[in-house]
Amino acid sequence: MEKKAVLLVNLGGPQSLTEVKPFLENLFLDPDILPFKSNPWVRKLFAKTIALLRASTSKKYYQAMGGGSPLRKITELQAETLQFQLQKVDPSFSVYVGMRYWKPSLEEAWCHILRDETQSVVILPLYPQYSFATTRSAYAILDPLIQKSPQIAVQKIDSWYEESLYIDAWVEQIRAEIERLPKRFQNNYDLIFSAHSLPVKCIEEGDPYARQIAETIALVLKYLPAGARWHLSYQSQTRFMKWLMPSTLSVMASMTQRSSRAVLVIPISFVSDHVETLYEVDVFYQAKAQELNFGYFKRIPSLNASPLFIGALQAVVLRKRQEVQR
Repeated sequence: MEKKAVLLVNLGGPQSLTEVKPFLENLFLDPDILPFKSNPWVRKLFAKTIALLRASTSKKYYQAMGGGSPLRKITELQAETLQFQLQKVDPSFSVYVGMRYWKPSLEEAWCHILRDETQSVVILPLYPQYSFATTRSAYAILDPLIQKSPQIAVQKIDSWYEESLYIDAWVEQIRAEIERLPKRFQNNYDLIFSAHSLPVKCIEEGDPYARQIAETIALVLKYLPAGARWHLSYQSQTRFMKWLMPSTLSVMASMTQRSSRAVLVIPISFVSDHVETLYEVDVFYQAKAQELNFGYFKRIPSLNASPLFIGALQAVVLRKRQEVQR
């Protein structure tokens, strides 16, 4: 029986406070994260400097989240659940996890795939929308490994932002929170679709991320109550270059009649909880919402391992596998 694998690719995150600084160094070493030209020595020095400057602040964020990121545990749960569902269709499937900037690394995951004598692999980045800073960056590490493994048939997935079950998963989460709104906000709420920002330079060089985010939102809105007020914003910008705007905070600040309005934040570019949802939205933006006197402020729960989301991952994998059989 052919041994089939799925490699789930994610960002990774520190699981303890001692891991924060080396994680940040790995992150800022990536030329797709900070796209400026430099020789390796200068970039390494730059990454170490930024990591050193940001480590203290970042540790406070992770401390507020319990001392580390849950991203690895969530991704491993997604892998375990996806494998269970795939094996109902085909018992020869195994699912592996590889992280771009932390552990288990993409190289470690690939070694496990080789060790298990796998014949075919579907690589599925857990980034629905393609970006230079996420999907392309991951394949920059994986492509040399693939080239050294000609015995494995590899199918690469770039984006899956239009997958119907993925859209359904978001709609399910959003509609549930709308229904839970206090009665006085049932017809008076705003939806903020908050996506991770990206350097404008990337978009100018052809990165399709912003367009795919907009298309995802358009698909989600088709299944929400007609006339819902909504906004697109970007979060997690840094100071080093020009980033996609408007910021989520500026959108919040621009709203009027705040005390009589409810705001639901949809972390549209994030499928799993990490510092951007658990601290940036749940702690920092929540505090700002109180300062701005909003009547109600809540984040839509991330998809994590919800049944519809796992179904979306399964559908993406099986559709890709069908391409081999055509």
